[in-house]
Amino acid sequence: MANIAPFRIIGIGSPFGDDQLGWRVITALEVEPLNPNISLARCEAPGSTLLQLMQGAQRVYLIDAVQTGATPGTIQRWQGEEIATAQSDLSSHGIGVASVLALGKALGDLPPDIILYGVEIAMKPITYTVEGKMSAAVENAIPILISMLKKEIETHFL
Repeated sequence: MANIAPFRIIGIGSPFGDDQLGWRVITALEVEPLNPNISLARCEAPGSTLLQLMQGAQRVYLIDAVQTGATPGTIQRWQGEEIATAQSDLSSHGIGVASVLALGKALGDLPPDIILYGVEIAMKPITYTVEGKMSAAVENAIPILISMLKKEIETHFL
């Protein structure tokens, strides 16, 4: 088998509402057997920690709640430069993934391959008062997203 580069899956989010999507995906993956070359991480504030969490990885999968105007629960996938061109700031966070990746590119500090799986949330402000409550559309997208992610990853470890 060829030398397998480290893969990292990073769930971006918070403990609030639909924004906990990325964390919930990581929680689900923590109980499943994954290839030992895959590490999992949670990121609450992409602006301050995302670049650090990606260091040393050859391929990074980012999982985040996004607001693009699609139907809530829609799963979208962007890779590399598509992340920046899909929308200037896909994330529901103040400093989003696209901004952090632009900074990382300018610093020459990005992994060779970055993929963002985003699940559309409603185009309303995220309420930070109700922990644990996700919309049905986003909750129902989680197992589908995990299945898509696992199928994609499996192709790299065959």
